[in-house]
Amino acid sequence: MLSANLHGGTLVANYPYDNIPNGMRRLTDKTYYSSPDDDVFVHNTKTYASSNASMHYGTPKCGRGVKDGIVNGASWYPIAGGMQDYNYYKR
Repeated sequence: MLSANLHGGTLVANYPYDNIPNGMRRLTDKTYYSSPDDDVFVHNTKTYASSNASMHYGTPKCGRGVKDGIVNGASWYPIAGGMQDYNYYKR
């Protein structure tokens, strides 16, 4: 099962996890936090982004952690309670 959501603001594909566990969280920390299926998510988002030249080769407004148009959600900006993580947990 796959799901997607849209984020207005920059052209980038991000993948789970978006939330960082409390024990890893610092006030300003943006940490790569991988899911057990990280390799699948990286492959899928790279495939998606590579089919969109503006996403793949562009310069996203968000900056940090973005390479080839993809980024791990927690390293981009951590958020608790997002649909992306919820859909992954509840699959």
